[in-house]
Amino acid sequence: MSKKLDIHAAVMAAFLAASMVSGAAFAVDEVEPNNTMGTAQRVEVGPGGSVEVTGVIGAATGTMAADVDFYVFEGTEGDVVTLDIDGGIKATGSGRSVDTMMAIFGPCPTLTVPKCMDNDDRSPLDPGSLSIRDARIGPYRLPRSGTYIVGVSSYNRGFNNNGTLRSSSLNSTSNGSYTLIISGVTPLVQHINIEVRPGSGEYAPVNPKSKGNIPVALLSSAEFNALTVDYQSLTFGATGTEASLLRCNREGQDIDGDGRPDLVCHFDTQTADFEPGDSEAVVKGKTTAGRAFEGRGHIRTVGGKRPE
Repeated sequence: MSKKLDIHAAVMAAFLAASMVSGAAFAVDEVEPNNTMGTAQRVEVGPGGSVEVTGVIGAATGTMAADVDFYVFEGTEGDVVTLDIDGGIKATGSGRSVDTMMAIFGPCPTLTVPKCMDNDDRSPLDPGSLSIRDARIGPYRLPRSGTYIVGVSSYNRGFNNNGTLRSSSLNSTSNGSYTLIISGVTPLVQHINIEVRPGSGEYAPVNPKSKGNIPVALLSSAEFNALTVDYQSLTFGATGTEASLLRCNREGQDIDGDGRPDLVCHFDTQTADFEPGDSEAVVKGKTTAGRAFEGRGHIRTVGGKRPE
């Protein structure tokens, strides 16, 4: 198998795994070091506006350690976000419990104070938690568009306004694993539906050696108007970065029968850079308002052998 196919398979596996968690939330693991605001781990929200992070403060077993975790995401003014810790407090015999504390930092109305809001215990008990000692913030309306940082610590090591901790003392619930769910965020990239070779079936045939073109329908939805696409921004192919656009039909056409006009564009087959064995095609672009979008469709390559 070629290196390129290895990359494609890994990307597809990660996307499918993420899509199966909590209604298409992305699922990621904590990556150290992320124990300062300057080293905060960047997380990307999924198409549904959510991301789930599996993390550990200190150590899940063994010797306790003084640790704190930070995560950074991009938010849009008006997003009503929820930051929810689940699984910190565990049932007896299910592992070490951690009594979490949490804060969100960002472009708050008071610019001299980065900390927007914090929480220790949250009542009433929310689904996914066994105790109100799993911290939770929100629903919280983001006051401005920009970069927000979520800090996760443990009792009694709350956050100062600048992100440092008020205490370094440890106790029996200072370390342990948890899940952080960030939801309600407007994704930076809008995910849309596409149909490669409309009418050809679920897996559209593509011959990588063909000198022809591949028609792709960008499907409108309640959240996306395909007729607002900036044609010149479109790229399409094996990775979605290939400059393969030939032309787009000027008139909309209802491809999927939902009553909304869709946009059919044509892309050069060879410039799309598919290889035998590829199973996914990616289109990327922007609307005339500057909103980035991405769509993925199934293909099956024909007319050639899979590289060894």
